[in-house]
Amino acid sequence: MPEYLAPGVYVEERPGPRVIEGVSTSTVGLVGMTERGPVGGPPILVTSFGEFERRFGSYLRPREGQGYLHGYLPLAIRHFFDNGGKRAFVVRSFGWRSAAPERRADDHRRLRLGTGAVARLRASAPSGAERIYVTSLRGYRAGTSRVLPDAAGGAGGEAGIEVAGVEPRTGVVRLAGRLAQPLRVESAFVRLTEAVGPSDTILYAREPGVWGEDVRVQIRPASGPRVAVTGPLEPGEGEAEGERGPRLRVASAATFYPGAAIEITSEPGDEGGAARTSGAVTTAYATVRRVVGDTLILAPSEGLAAAAGARITAAVAEVEILVSWRTELERFRGSWWYMDPAGEPPLGMTPAQRDEFNATRSAWWALQKRSRLVMLAPPATSGDAPLSDQVPTPPYDPAAPMASHPTTATGAAEPLGPAPGIAVGQPDALPTDIDYVGEPAGKNPTGIAALAQEEEIAVVCVPGVTSTNVQAALVQHAELLRYRVAVLDGPRDADIAGIREHRGTFDSSYAALYYPWVQVMDPRTGETILAPPSGIVLGVYARNDAERGVHKAPANEIARGATGLAAQVTHGDQEILNPEGIDALRDFRAQERGIRIWGARTLSSDPQWKYLNVRRLFVFLERSIDRGTQWVVFEPNGPDLWGQVKRTVETFLDARWREGALLGARAEDAYYVKVDRSTMSDEDIANGRLVCEIGVSPSRPAEFVIFRIGQFTATAPAT
Repeated sequence: MPEYLAPGVYVEERPGPRVIEGVSTSTVGLVGMTERGPVGGPPILVTSFGEFERRFGSYLRPREGQGYLHGYLPLAIRHFFDNGGKRAFVVRSFGWRSAAPERRADDHRRLRLGTGAVARLRASAPSGAERIYVTSLRGYRAGTSRVLPDAAGGAGGEAGIEVAGVEPRTGVVRLAGRLAQPLRVESAFVRLTEAVGPSDTILYAREPGVWGEDVRVQIRPASGPRVAVTGPLEPGEGEAEGERGPRLRVASAATFYPGAAIEITSEPGDEGGAARTSGAVTTAYATVRRVVGDTLILAPSEGLAAAAGARITAAVAEVEILVSWRTELERFRGSWWYMDPAGEPPLGMTPAQRDEFNATRSAWWALQKRSRLVMLAPPATSGDAPLSDQVPTPPYDPAAPMASHPTTATGAAEPLGPAPGIAVGQPDALPTDIDYVGEPAGKNPTGIAALAQEEEIAVVCVPGVTSTNVQAALVQHAELLRYRVAVLDGPRDADIAGIREHRGTFDSSYAALYYPWVQVMDPRTGETILAPPSGIVLGVYARNDAERGVHKAPANEIARGATGLAAQVTHGDQEILNPEGIDALRDFRAQERGIRIWGARTLSSDPQWKYLNVRRLFVFLERSIDRGTQWVVFEPNGPDLWGQVKRTVETFLDARWREGALLGARAEDAYYVKVDRSTMSDEDIANGRLVCEIGVSPSRPAEFVIFRIGQFTATAPAT
C-alpha cells in the first residue's frame, strides 16, 4: 500500500485489464542431414533459404540406407519457404555410429601451420636462377634452409635451397646456390615438409563432414606502418618485471602495443644509425613488453645488438587470415600468436592484460572464437595448447584445403574424440535411427530430442525419413511437449496397401500423415525427382495460419513447386484413405486446379480429435492461455482474482469467436469460462489451487459438402 504522510498531490498508475496474446503456430522444427552445421546443441533458427545455405550448406544428393532415404532436409526447407513459411529451427543429424572406428588422425586432410617461412613468389624463376622475388621476407635469414615445391606445385620433386641473404627494399632472396628447377608464380609457395610436430598449429574444419574439403585458408603478412628507429638500442635494466629488457626509441609508438611481435630491419646507411641486427642478419624479431611514450621495452632477444652504421626501421608484424567456403568469407587480422590462458602471463603482464591482448589483438584468438568455418583444435580435446606462447615466424600457405575433424583409434568400438569425421573423398556416414532420435544430453542434445530446447516450435518433422522408429519418436515428442504436432511422410514407393500398413503403427491426435510423395525439380540438375511432401505441407500450414487462421483446415491448398505425384490418388482411393486419417495429395490439373492437399485429419482413433485444425486450434488456445496468465501465480486467491482471470480469458475467447474459430450464433453458444466456488473446493483453495474451467465449441471443416436438389411444380401467380 502506498504511504501518504506529507500533504501534496500524488499521481499513481492503475493497471489495466490483462490481455492474452495469441502465440505463433507456424514456427517449425526440422531434423535431418545437412552438408555442414553444428552437431549437438540447441536448434538454429533460419528465416530464409539463403540463411539456411550459409549456415548448413546447400542441397544434398539423397542416399538410401537403413531401408529409407536420407538427405531431403535442404529440399524440404526450400519447399517450406517457397510455400509461405517464415521461421524454421534446424537440427543437424550426423552419422556418428557409421564412421569407421579405426581411422588414424593423419588419414584426414588438415592444414598444418609449422614454424617455417612461407611466401608467395612475386615472379617466376627459371632453372639456374640465383635469386627469387617474394612478397614478404619475414622469416628469411642468411644461412637458413627452405624447401620449394616443383614447377607443377605438387609434392614430388621438391628441391631445397639455402638462403645467402635478403634485400629488404626489393624483396629479393639471394640463394647460396642455383635453382635446380623452375618455379612458376602459381606454384609459388615456400613450405616445410617435416612431419607434424608438437609445436605445429593444426586447423580443423569447425564442424564434421566432407564439406571441409572445400574450405580454403590463406595467411598473409599484414604488417603495420614502418616507422624509423630514432635512438640507440639500450640494454634497459628496469626494476619492475615489465620494464626489464632492451629499449628501442621510435619516431611514433602509436601502432605498437604490449605483446606485439615487431620486425626490426637494418639496412646499410650513414654512420650514426641507431641499432642493427648482429652479424649478417638484416631482419630480427622481438616482442614488446611495454610502451612508454615513444620507447618500446622489448623482451630479450639474441638477434638484437647495439651497433652503428645502419638505417633501422620497425613495424608491428601482424598477419591477415582469410577463411573461405564457397561464397562465405571470414577475415581476421592481428598478432600471429596468443597467450595461453591456462599458463602464466608472459612479458610481465597481469592476467587481465593477457586476456585483453587475446580479445583485441590476437588474430588466432579471434579465429577460434568467431570463425564458423575452422578452429585450432576440436572442442574438449585434451593436451597442450594448440599455439605456443612464443612468437613463431608465421608460415603462409594460401588456398590450403581443409577437411573434417580427425578421429583417433585405439581399437575401441567407437572413435575417440568429440567429433569424428569422414575420410577425404568419402561421403558422410548416414545417420541411423538412433542419430535421428537423439539424446537430451544437457547442453548438447541431438536429433529430435534437441527440438525440446526451443519453445516456439509448433510443428515438427524429419523430412523424408520414414522409419517407424524415428516417426514414433517424433510423435512421442509432440505428445510429451503438448503444444506441437508432428508431420509424417509416407514411404516413397508405398502403394495404397503399403501406406495403410504404415499408418497402422500410429494412433495420435498430435500427428498427421501425408501421401504420396511429390514430383519436383531437382535444383542441382534441373531434372524431375521425387521429394517428400512434408516440406510443402509445412509451408502450407504457415501460409494458411497467416492468411486465414489456425482454425481453418490446412487443406484444399495449392502445393507450390509440385509438378506431379508419385502415385495418382483417385476418388475411390481416398474413400479408403480418408477414414483412416491418411491425408492425400490429389492431382486436379485436369480441372485446372493444380495439385492440392486434399486431407486434414490426424492419426487419432478418437472422433473428437480426428480433424487436424481442431487439434492445432486447441494447441493455440492452450499455449496462449498458458503464457498469458503467468501473472496469476502467487496472487491472492480470492473472488477479485477469479473475476480478473474470467474477464481475461473471456476477452481472448471472444476475439477468437469473432474470427470464426469458435462455432456459435452467440458468444455464450461458442464458449464459457467458469472460475468460482463451483470449480474449486475449500481443499483446493487451502492447497493454493485456482481452477478455471473453460469450454469451447471449435469450428470443424466442411469436409463433405452436400447439395440436395429436387423438383417442384411451378404454379401460376394469382391474379
